[in-house]
Formats: sequence, C-alpha cells, structure tokens
Amino acid sequence: MLRIATGYSPDYLLKEVATGRENYYTGAVAEGEPPGRWWGAGAEQLGLAGLVDAQDMRALYERFLDPRDAGFGDPSRWDSVPTLGHTGRKYLSEDDLYAAALEREPDAAAERRAELRTEAGKAARHNVAFLDATFSVQKSVTLLHTAFEAREVAARQAGDEATAAAWGEFRQAVEDAIWAGNNAALAYLEDKAGYARVGHHGGAAGRWVDAHAFTVASFFQHDSRDRDPQLHIHNAILNRIQGPDGVWRTLDSRAIHRWRAGAGAVGERTTEERLAATIGTLVATRRDGKSREVVGVSAEAMSLVSNRRHAVTAKAAELIEAFETRYGRAPNGVERDRLAQQATLATRAAKSHDGETRGDMLDRVAARLQSDIAGGLAGIADTALAARRDGVTPQAFNPQAVIEIALEDVASRKSGWTRSDLVRAVNAALPDYLGVPDGGDVAVLLDQITDHALVYAIALESERPGSGLLPDELRVANGESAYIAPGGRVYCTPDQVRSERILLAATSARDGAALTGAQAERFLRTLRSEGLELGVDQAAAVRGILTSGARVETLVGPAGTGKSYVVGNLARAWTDPDLRPTGGPGGGAGRVFGLATSQRATEVLTAEGLTASNIARWLTTQDRLAAAPAERRTVDGDEAWRLREGDLLVIDESGMTDTAALAAIHQRADEAGAKLLLVGDHRQLAAVGAGGGMDLLATAGSRYELTDARRFSSEWERDASLRLREGDQTVLRAYHQQGRLLDSGTREDAETSAARGWLADHLAGRRSLLLVDTNEQAARLSSSIRAELIRLGRVTEAGVRLGFDGTTAGVGDLVEARHNAHHLAGFEGNRRGPHNRDLYRITAVRDDGTLEVTTDTHGGGVDSAHGPTVGARFVLPATYVSEHLALGYAGTTHAGQGATVDTTHTVVTPMTRANALYVGMSRGRVRNTAHVTTRVAPEDPADGTAARHELHRDPVAVLAGILDTADQAIDRSAVAIATESAEEAGSARTVVELLADAAQLAATERTAASLDRLVHDGTLTTEQRARIAAEDGTAALTRVLRRAELAGLDPHAVLAEAVDRGPLTGARNVSNVVYSRIRDQHRLDPLGERWTDWIPQTDNLQWSSYLDRLAVAADQRADDLGAAAAVEPPAWAFQAFGDVPTDPMARQRWCDDVGRVAAYREVRGHDDPTDALGPAPKPGQVEEFAAHRAAWRALGRPEIDREHLELSNGQLRIRVRAYDRELAAAPRYVANELAGTRQAAEAQRQDAAVTRAALDTTPDPTERNRLAERAAGAEAMAALLEQRATQLQEIDDARGAWLAHTAQTRVQAELSKAELSARDAADDPDDRVTAAEWKAAHDAALSEDEQYREITENDIHDQAPDDRNAFLDEQQNAETADSRRDDVREIADARPAPVLEDAVRVPEAAETTDYLDHAGRILDEIRYRDTAEDGQEERAGLARSHTEQHSEFDDVADGFDERELPDSRW
Repeated sequence: MLRIATGYSPDYLLKEVATGRENYYTGAVAEGEPPGRWWGAGAEQLGLAGLVDAQDMRALYERFLDPRDAGFGDPSRWDSVPTLGHTGRKYLSEDDLYAAALEREPDAAAERRAELRTEAGKAARHNVAFLDATFSVQKSVTLLHTAFEAREVAARQAGDEATAAAWGEFRQAVEDAIWAGNNAALAYLEDKAGYARVGHHGGAAGRWVDAHAFTVASFFQHDSRDRDPQLHIHNAILNRIQGPDGVWRTLDSRAIHRWRAGAGAVGERTTEERLAATIGTLVATRRDGKSREVVGVSAEAMSLVSNRRHAVTAKAAELIEAFETRYGRAPNGVERDRLAQQATLATRAAKSHDGETRGDMLDRVAARLQSDIAGGLAGIADTALAARRDGVTPQAFNPQAVIEIALEDVASRKSGWTRSDLVRAVNAALPDYLGVPDGGDVAVLLDQITDHALVYAIALESERPGSGLLPDELRVANGESAYIAPGGRVYCTPDQVRSERILLAATSARDGAALTGAQAERFLRTLRSEGLELGVDQAAAVRGILTSGARVETLVGPAGTGKSYVVGNLARAWTDPDLRPTGGPGGGAGRVFGLATSQRATEVLTAEGLTASNIARWLTTQDRLAAAPAERRTVDGDEAWRLREGDLLVIDESGMTDTAALAAIHQRADEAGAKLLLVGDHRQLAAVGAGGGMDLLATAGSRYELTDARRFSSEWERDASLRLREGDQTVLRAYHQQGRLLDSGTREDAETSAARGWLADHLAGRRSLLLVDTNEQAARLSSSIRAELIRLGRVTEAGVRLGFDGTTAGVGDLVEARHNAHHLAGFEGNRRGPHNRDLYRITAVRDDGTLEVTTDTHGGGVDSAHGPTVGARFVLPATYVSEHLALGYAGTTHAGQGATVDTTHTVVTPMTRANALYVGMSRGRVRNTAHVTTRVAPEDPADGTAARHELHRDPVAVLAGILDTADQAIDRSAVAIATESAEEAGSARTVVELLADAAQLAATERTAASLDRLVHDGTLTTEQRARIAAEDGTAALTRVLRRAELAGLDPHAVLAEAVDRGPLTGARNVSNVVYSRIRDQHRLDPLGERWTDWIPQTDNLQWSSYLDRLAVAADQRADDLGAAAAVEPPAWAFQAFGDVPTDPMARQRWCDDVGRVAAYREVRGHDDPTDALGPAPKPGQVEEFAAHRAAWRALGRPEIDREHLELSNGQLRIRVRAYDRELAAAPRYVANELAGTRQAAEAQRQDAAVTRAALDTTPDPTERNRLAERAAGAEAMAALLEQRATQLQEIDDARGAWLAHTAQTRVQAELSKAELSARDAADDPDDRVTAAEWKAAHDAALSEDEQYREITENDIHDQAPDDRNAFLDEQQNAETADSRRDDVREIADARPAPVLEDAVRVPEAAETTDYLDHAGRILDEIRYRDTAEDGQEERAGLARSHTEQHSEFDDVADGFDERELPDSRW
C-alpha cells in the first residue's frame, strides 16, 4: 500500500534513527531505526548518495539550501548558500491573516469581520517541505519478517551463530524485497507524476512542465507508533524539483496523488515477486479479493499483531497502570488487548484465580502472551518455509481475460476512472506469481497491458480547441498537451455509457400507466377529508407522478421533506381499486413494489405499505423468474414478485444505487411494461460502486422535487438545511449563531465532545446518532462510551468479544449488526434474520457467546420522548457475534442515512465530505450539532509535530472548506462527466483562457526578440538588456506592448520609441522606466470587435496557426451564443437590445452584438440576469479587457449606477460618513455571543443529564446529595442561559431590522468607497490623525508661514464682526432642535465603542440588558423614520394632487377666450 501525506519537518525521522529500538515480539535490540538512504535522479544531480546525514537533510528540507555549494556542509555559512528556488512561502496563521485583513479594512462592520475570519481560516496553512510517500506491506509480510527475526534472535541467544545467520539471511531477504518494491513505486511515480505547475491554474490555461528528477530521503521503519510490528518505508520527496528551463519549482502534489494507486500496485507486485524469487515464498489472493497475503501465514497468526486501540474500562485502566509500574513501560497494542480481556474476565464468575495477587496476574498474562507469540511466530516461520517451493514456475495468463477482469473491476468501482486506477486493477487481475522480480520490468508489463486495455475504453474528456495544432513548447516530453493534468484523463467502458444512455432514453417515454387528472384530484380530496393534508410540493409531486404516464421518473427528496410519506400516498393511490391506472391489469388495482440498497430503507418502504425487498435479493429473484423453464430454480414466493404491465416499481435511496443495478432494474421494468420511480437525494451519500445514475436522470428527465423540510422543529433549520444541501456557505453563520458548530479543538477532543453530547441525550431518553468518518473512529468512540456507561452502572463490564471491531459488549450495551443473515430467521424464534445496520440492546449473554437482544434500544419500554415501545426479541449465535457484530453507540454517516432521530452529533474533520456533513446535520428533529475539529496537525509524526505544525481554523472556516468541495462529493455518471467536459471545452471561457495564455507566451517570445534587436541596433546596451532579464521585466513589458498592439500600434516601434526617448543610465529599474514611458505616451484603449482582431503578430508559424485556430473558435462561440439568444432571449439581452428584429440584416446585427456580450459574460463567469456586463476586468487582463470594451461598445456605452461616478470626492466621502454614523449606532452584533450562550446552555444540560445518571449508582448519601445539587444547579443555569439567549436573539433581530433599514445607505457607501479607491483617493488608515496631531501640525505650518508674510490692512479690524445674524441662526437652530426628536446616532457617539464582538462568549447579564435597551431605541428610531417617511409621502401625494388640480384648472382656464370671461367690474 502506498500512502501520500504532506510533510513539514524531518525531525521525527531523524530522531528515530538515533533512538534505541527494542522489538517486544522478537527481543531484537538495535541502536535505532536504520539510517535513511538518498534516492532519485534529483539526489544524484545534487551530489547526494548513500546514507542520509541529519545535518544535510535539515539544510535541504528546512532551508532548501543547494548541496552543491561549498558552504552547504558548514552551518555557519548557511545564510550565504544559494537555495533551490524560493525558501518557502511565509504562511501566516488564521489569527495573523485576520489581523492583516482588519488592517486593510479597519472600518469593517461586524458581519464583514465574520467573513474575513472565515477567509483567513480557509487560507491558513504551513509551508510544505516534502511529500511523504509511505510504502507499507501486508501484515503477513510483516509477520514473516518478525518470525524470521525472532528465530534469528533465539538462535543467537542460544549461541548458535550459524543458525542465526541463516535466519538473518531470510530476514534480510524480506527487507531487500520491500526495498525493491519501494524503489519501483518511487521510480514509477517519478516517471508518471514528476511534474510542476506553471501559469494560472484557476481555469483552463494552467500548464505543466516535466520535472522527473525526484530528491528522496527514504527511511525504513519496523514498528508502528504503538511499537507493534509494521514494516514500512517513509519516502520524504523533497518539494523542490528542477524543470527543463532550469528553474526550481514545487512539485504538483495532485499528480502524485492521482498516480498513487498505480505506483502502489507496481511496488506491491515487485515485493511479492522478489520474495518468490529469493526465498521461494508465494503470495495468494485473499478470499475477499482485497489483497494478496503470504502463503503459510494464517489469519489466526495475523491476529497476534494488534492495530486497534480502543478506550478501556476503569478496571482495564487499573491493570494498564499496574503493568506500567511493574514493567517500566507502556503496553503495546496486543498487550493492551490482553489486559482489557483480563479485566472483562475478572468480572465474570465463570473462572477465578483465588489468592492471586495483581502482580501474579500480570506475570501470568505476560507469560501466556509471550508463549502465544513465541509459538505463533515459530509456527509462522516454519509454515511459511514449508509452503515454499523450489523452482517455482511462473503462472501463465490469458491477456484478454486479464483485460476484461480489470475493466470490469474499475467499472464497478467508479463511473469514470483514470489510467492509474486501471493499472491497479490489472495488477489485481494478474496471477499471483509472474516470475518478474525486477521492478522496472513489472512497471513495463503493467503499462503494456494497460495500454491494450485502454483500447476497449472510452475517453470521457473532450479535446480542447486547437489541440491538434499545439506548438512544441506547449507539449510535455511524452507528447501530451501541457494543459492536460498528468494522469487526469478520465475513462469509462462502453457498457457503462450504453447503460446510461438507455436509462436516459427511457425518460422521454410518456405511454405508461397513469391516472387521469380528475382521479388524482379525487384522491387528494379523499386525503384532505381524512385530515391528511399534503404540502403544496408534496401534492404537486403526487399529482404529477400519478398522471404523467412517464415510464421513468425521479422524486428528489432532501432530508426531512417527507419523501417516504409521499411514496406511501403514491402507493395507496396506485393500488386503490377505484383508481385503477390506465393500462393496468384488467379489472384489478395496480401493484407497487419497493426496492432499496439498504435493509433499513426497505423496512421504511414496508412501513409505508409497499411490498419491499432489498435490490440484491430482488434482482436474484428476477433472474430466477427469467431463466429458461428447464433451468428455472424458483423458490416459494418468487411468483409474487413477477412484474406485469401497470406495476409501479419504486427505488428508494436511489442515489446510493449503482448504475449497473439501476440499469438491470430498468431492463426488468421495461420488459414488463412497469413504471420506474427513483426516489432519493443525489446530494446525500452516494453509491459504493459506480453511481451517478439518479443525478443523471433527475437532471435530464421528468423530475419532482420536494422543497419544504418538515422534519425540523425549529423554523430556521428548515430553510438552513436546504441551503446547506446546496453548498451555500453563508448559511454556516446561522448554524454557528444557533450554537450548532462547536470549536472542539483536536480530533480527539472533538470525539470526546461528541461522545459526551450523545451520552447526555441518550441518558435523557432521546434518540440520538453519533456520526464519524470511519469505522475505526466509530469503534473507538463506542468503546469510550461503553466505559462511561459501565461507570454509570448502565451496562455490565463482563461480556463477549465482538469480532467486527475488536471491542467487548455486555448486558445493556447497544450493538449493531454489520451483515445480513437471512438464514437466522426462525433461529430460536427469530421472526427474521439480522439486517446490516440493525441496532440492538443486549439483554443476556450466554456462556457460549450467544447474545439475546432486543430492538428496544433504551430499555424500560421508553423510546425517545414518543411514548412506550415494545422491542422485538432476537437471538444472535456466537458465530455471528464473533464476526459480524460491533458496538453500536457510534457509526459512520452510512448508519445515519435515511434515519430520523431527536438529535445528532457529528464529528467533523478535514476528511469529512460535503454530502456526509449534510447527512449528519439533517437527521435530528430537535438538534443537529457539528463537533468540529479546528486544530489539525500531521497524523503521522514522521510528517511533522503538533507543537510546530498545528493549525487552528475557525469552525465556520473548516465547514466552508468542506463545502468548497461539495460538487466533488456528488457521484457523477459517465455521461454527465462527458457532457460537462464537452461544455467546458466548447465554452468561451476555455478557448479565451487558452488564447490569452498562448498570446502571452507568443508575445513574450516576440518581446525578447525585440529587445535583442534593440541591442543589435545599439539602442539598448547589453548591460541594460541583462538588467531587464534580471528584473523579470519581460513579462510586464509584454503585457503593456500587447495593450499597445490591441490599440492598433506596432509593439516593436512602441518599445523602440520608449527606449530611445531618454537615457536609461542610472535607472534603478530599467523595466519600470520603459513601462512608464509607454503608459505615459500612449492611450491604450483596445480596438476591434472580434477575437480574430486581437491575435498577436508573430513570425513563428506554429504559434500563428494555433492562435488563429483559437481565435476562430472564440468567434464561432460568440456567433453561436448570439444565435441561441435570438431563439430564447435572456433578460439582460432584452433589456439592453430590445426585441429580436424581424428584418434579416437587423436581426444579424442584433445577434452579433448580443453574441459579443454573451461571450464576454461566459468568459467572466458573469451570470447576473439583468446586469449585462458586471465589473470591468483589469487592463492587465489584456484580452478580457479588449472583449469588455467591445461588449461595452456593442451596448452603446451604458453607464450603470452612473450617479456615484459623477459625485465629487467630498460628496462620496459624505456618503461613506453617513453610513459610518449609522453603523456606529447599530444594535450590537451578538452572533458570537448567541453561539457562546447557547453552547453553554447545552453544556449545562449535558452535565445535568450525566450527573443525574450517576445518582443511581452512588451509594453514599452525602455524595448523592452533592450530585443532586450539582445536577439541579446545572439545570437552573441552563434555564438562565436560555433566557439570556432569548434576549440576545431579540438584539440580533433588531440588528437584522437595522441592516434592512440601512441597506440603501450601505450600498451607496460601498459604491462610494470603490469609486474613491479607483480615484486613488481612498481613506488610508496611515493618513489618519487625531485632533491634537492636526492642530499641532496646522499651528506649526501657520507659524512658519507667518514668519514671512507681510501684514496688510485686511489683518486690522476696527471693531468686532457683527454676530447678530449668527446668533439668530444659532437661536433658531436651537429652537428647532428642541422640537426635534433625539438622534440616536448622536446618542451612540456617547456610548463606548463595542468590544469583544468577535469572541464566542457568554455576556454578563448587565451587558445584555444594556445591549437590549439600545436595540430597543434603534427599533423605535426605525419606526419613527418609517412613520415620518410615510407622512412625507402622504404630504407629497397631497401636494402632487393639489398641484395637479391647479394644473387642471389652469389648463381649463387657458382654454377660455377672454371675451367669455365675465367683466369683474360689474
């Protein structure tokens, strides 16, 4: 196995070499692990060979010093030694990044500060020194080596050196084979994944360059961190590599990860082949097909080495502490297991050791273990050697059969797979022994077979425009495009595509069974009459599915939207005899069958009234029914499952069903004429194998989606869960504010926090789920919870060992079935056999290990808060218990899929996927909590230490990073991958990014040639040319010359003119001087309308042809977008250009203009439905800026939000100041305090629940009283904190009202700030002064001026100025002010500035009251303003009405002839 991890420091690896090592299993003693070895072409180039010197490695891996320099070996000279590229970026911590962001935005509002905190958390990281490629061998190989070493040590201790030497040769042969496999894997990685990235990798134009000279320090290690035998080699691949241009860059780690599977296969095969070639030991494929193990090393023997580490009970902890005291060291894994078993045995009456002291017992356990190990290891050595054969003949194979097996293997795992995946599958499909011991030969063989296999595969990724005309400079050494990620091509099998296309085609059929619209409405009325009111979305889905006549449809049901309820009502309608579907069997009602991948989902369907089965059993039944009569082997009940026309076949949780199964089900349904309904949510957990079928059909076919999340008791969570499902990162603040995202620290701390939360809910009688990433985590947490329940007296310590996870369970424990065992139906009265993921509570443990269990998981007939329940009794035989049962307190998210409980506690780590996060945060009705791992350090100390390399991230930032990968968590079908690739390849964005990159490269080559010409002509000196190269100024000059070219100028002439305009002697930066001269002399406004107008002129024919092809493709895309818009005009096009003209010429002009704008929008990713262009790109983005100007001209140069552009700087500052005043008076930002208060209240509730549970097992009355007081105090505190949270929520609501009220002022301020920044007039914090500083500077300047100014008559006043007008104005203003309402903004000026808004804390009661009072004043002000505005509008309306009346009168009067007016004199 090959594992890739990020490495930060070599300290641990070097320390292990210097630290003494004693092998508990073999008795071997060594000074330390073997020294490291240098490996790789890069190491050879740097002069590194042989064993690794610690000082050299630190110089290279920590400072990236060049070993070829004379000062490399002298630490005192290291500061002057050149480096291999940059010395590592200075990455800042989250807090440092946040502080820097606040310096840039000192006036940021609290909401903006929260965004900055999240951005800082996502950006925090450490500098990567190396990639740790750890090559590990199978446990059987480790045990074989351990057995040989044990025999070697025993012989040496007996004085038999000859025998010891013989066993030593066997041991060394194993080590040599591991080294051979390791080096073969590294060589394969170096060849396939040795690349560095150049260019911009944010889009389609990122490039790769060859970098196939790795520098590696390899360290062989014998033991795991728990000192159990585990042979592995750490390969520290230096994160610096030299490209073909001589530049040192960092490795492309993604390429190494992509090729990990293939390299691992080469390494494993090489090790196995070398073992067979040297000592004749063969390997054989395990029964589960997952790997090959050494023949002669049994599963029982491998159990001697423990790799599990679970929490222990109090009794076991006592024994472990006693062990450490007696033997002076901590027990290793196998010893811990034996001590835990001994603790369990000590509580059982079946066996005792009367009079045995604890020391005697420890000695007895240790002796027995040593005996077992010694005998076991001796047996392994003897059996393995006895099983070997001299002159082993390589096994022949059929290449075509290997190819077919390998293709079927990869196709069953993924819809789209890579070449590396296929290499792994080819290796697995080959025979166990090939007779090819050389690693290079193994790699060649696997590659050759893979090449042949790919002939039968389909590449899913579309060719990009111009790929056939790529210049040589844009290809890597193997001839591939430099724009294609190494190892990133995705393939699938033709059968996969065929199956998906058949499913797609079926979605268009509308000739299936259906109810009439009237029948569907009658059914819905019947439900309403029974008091069963469907939601609008549910009723629409029921109505649509019943009446559509579609053969294949999908019902998408996000978590908690009631999809099972909808399915149940659909089944009721479909089977109603009075509502017989058209096309159904004559005279009878339709039938409904339910299918699901998991047995749990099958039972849900059964509960909703469907005849249900899991998919595997149903397909087996259908195969029996479809067999030829002579071969048919049907069983009782099969015939009832035979499909017929008009049946409805429902697949629940269909997102978890692999495409092959969906295709098989559809085939059966189609043959019978049945309707197929896929129900589920493709944004939740995906299929174990090749999936994406539901997503494909939901996107393309008839689809109904439920939109109201009814499960949750809190209104806010209903909307929030749907936003979380969509990957909306802004919703994370809502979860945080509700106290649902806990900053739990390390992973271990997060697990402890989640376990305590689950335990408190469980003790309080709530149904709760505890969800983690892996089965190992689940076993560890379950074990820790069991230890706590034993302490609380809820379960018995004595029990049986569970083989699935290596834990122990006794009476009262919750256990989970991990295997379907239908054959146990009827066993001792079982009504059915156990199903995978069934949860039971143990009621009795029999002496033979058989368990009696019940489905009542709480005991006492209480299930959650929903009343008494009666559990079903089952008996699980010892054989099932020993293999297929695990503790059930914690589980992976697969255990939670489809469940509905009261509360959920999810341990979130950086490894948690977005769909798993959504599942974990949507199971509980009342509360869903994420216990977030916010402190992350390297898992393996070989890669770094927590002290130096731990990173803290805000919990919101951690979850935001997970949601960034939400799309990657969705299973995609092969057709979807191909479609997405085709759309990406044909988009304007792709072709323009390629064009811009190629134009920059071609123009850079041209600029370099121009500079050389100027040197040749004598315009530029050789020294100045060298300085421009040293300043890396060619790129900047190229950009400005490209702008000049697009403005219609000759770039060479522009450059020559700038160089010749004045002397360059003495310039600190020649490039900058030339650049500034070009900018100052020319107006660089781009001309042209189409991409072909913007092709750089070059004498290189290859570049010219390639650029022409790209430009033509870009123009064609614009034309296509314009034509498409004419058929269905988007809103922005209609607003900007009006209706599509009917005149052909006018229509073509309309299409050209709209296509130009549409192409620009696609390039920029601008999708606003009303704003045609969005913000302009920077002029340095030359081609995009030219496209923007062309689109601008096509739109007639519109001025969006022109108002703020016409304001003076002072007016803009007034707008900014207006919002600043509003912001100063805003209600306090209490989101963090709300989070802290709610989290504290929940912690008090948990403490109360656990404390009350301890009362039952505390015999001492005094202690019971103390615990009762503590529990009552915690409950009272929880209630008090809830009251405070209610007050804080009122403040938060007030701030929300304030935000809405001041939205326009805020937008105007933001636009004004942007405009001031564009004018270089932004408010720089460094320019700010205090009043005292300003007065002092002003007085000093005035004093300096006064020394030289003459006194004039204007300086002399005979009398004081007349202040009467000023006094009257002041008095009038005062009177007006007295009659005016107090301005809360002025009141706010007297309040202290808010502090601690960013802290998650519980505010004091007085603080909260003060915040609440201020929020009330703000709400009063808002109501006053709204009332005043309403009054102003009313008065303005009356004024308008009055004016209109007078206007009408005047109009009438204007119509009279003066002669008709009566004479007023009369």
